[in-house]
Amino acid sequence: MDLLNARVHRRTLVQAGAGAVLATFGMRSGVLGASTPVIRFAYFGTAEEHTAYEQLVASFEHVHPEIAIESIALPSGDSTLIPKNEKGSPYQPWLQTSFSGNNAPDVFLLNYRNLGEFTSRGLIEPLGEYMAKSTVFTEEDFYSASINAFRYRTLSGTELGGIPQNASSLAVYFNKDVFDEFGVPYPTTDWTWEEFADVAEKLTVDRDGDGLTGTYGLSIDPALSRFAAFIWGAGGEFVDDPLEPSTLDFESNTAQNGLRYLVSLGQSGRKVTPPEYKTFEETDLSRFLGGRSAMFVHTRRIVPTLRAEATFGWDVAPLPIGSQPANVLHTDAFCLASTSNQKDASWTFIEYANGPEGQAILAATGRTVPSLRSVAESDVFLKGTSVTEKLGFKTLGLPPENAQVFVDNIAISRQLPAIANWPGVEWAFNRSFRQAFYSDGDIPGAITRTLTRADGLLGTPLTTRRNLLFTESSEAEE
Repeated sequence: MDLLNARVHRRTLVQAGAGAVLATFGMRSGVLGASTPVIRFAYFGTAEEHTAYEQLVASFEHVHPEIAIESIALPSGDSTLIPKNEKGSPYQPWLQTSFSGNNAPDVFLLNYRNLGEFTSRGLIEPLGEYMAKSTVFTEEDFYSASINAFRYRTLSGTELGGIPQNASSLAVYFNKDVFDEFGVPYPTTDWTWEEFADVAEKLTVDRDGDGLTGTYGLSIDPALSRFAAFIWGAGGEFVDDPLEPSTLDFESNTAQNGLRYLVSLGQSGRKVTPPEYKTFEETDLSRFLGGRSAMFVHTRRIVPTLRAEATFGWDVAPLPIGSQPANVLHTDAFCLASTSNQKDASWTFIEYANGPEGQAILAATGRTVPSLRSVAESDVFLKGTSVTEKLGFKTLGLPPENAQVFVDNIAISRQLPAIANWPGVEWAFNRSFRQAFYSDGDIPGAITRTLTRADGLLGTPLTTRRNLLFTESSEAEE
């Protein structure tokens, strides 16, 4: 039976801040009783990602007909993925404001880098006791990196703010057809920074002799969530304490080597990435799908779109290696709102979604790198083989062929800080380094702008560190 077609959908536009949110209320055939709990579940993503979560909700409602799910699906706001004509408010602003009125979800998807914003406001229900009583899974069943990313300190100790659905990381997606066309060997598992840059240069080409680049070797968002991998890969750091940072620290030569390498791929250096104006005309994902970039650095979440829309052969490779292997942890969790009046039913949904069956469903759609070891190391994930035939979909041997890359990445992936003001720090960095990447290549200037914009966000004035920074930056440039 195809549960997606068996469900009766009622779609309404729910006003949320500056935009409208598409809410889907899924009901089985028949009439829900007045006492049936309705759980509002909010999540983000592309249209293909929304479909993945609809499949999860359909399966849950089939197993638990006593609980109904109202899905609130929003665009993530990721400029590398979202089409320019996407309707609706981006997820994070909507989620923040939803708790100010009577519009908050019961269960919501949250990236760990935003955890501090919500725990500091008391909006997240601690899940440690729920986890301890679960008969579906234990903490040891999950990769420790993903579980630990959702721990936060309280007056009484440490709590668990969410149950992670994934243990994702960055990978290099590459267009096999473009590599074959220009006779460039596919990436190896141990390729270096210089080899990566050389491949990107070879695949940045003028296709029709008009003097304009038709295909770029690489698309990558110049954001801290990408730069961090290269800072760590160079052996550097950028905060004084990864868990409780009190100041930014870009002063070491190693940290600046990582910054300098990634900036060198942009318009002030090798020019293997598109100029900034082209990123406003077309998203990185659209460019990759159209064959106008040969490689694209992103997380696992683009796989459902590539499976649905790519007309060429593609696969993934690990990030190139600098001084040491390094990657950035990308993990989202199902969180329970402290304001929910349906906590037990909400936990039932969270437990199912992150149990073996729920994680297998999302893994089969391509959306996640499962945080459950048993699912991540199974054919459901590694080979794209679905065991959920009762949902009406079967997938056998779907790309990426080299999905093992994501499992191997878990051991070398590090988390970014998750304090309340961290999103503001990332904003300061991203705005500053976007100029360096796309325009002037000025690393010391970008660092100074970052420190100025982030001043006070970590609780410690940064002004006193700037004089030393100028000195060491000058030496590093030599």
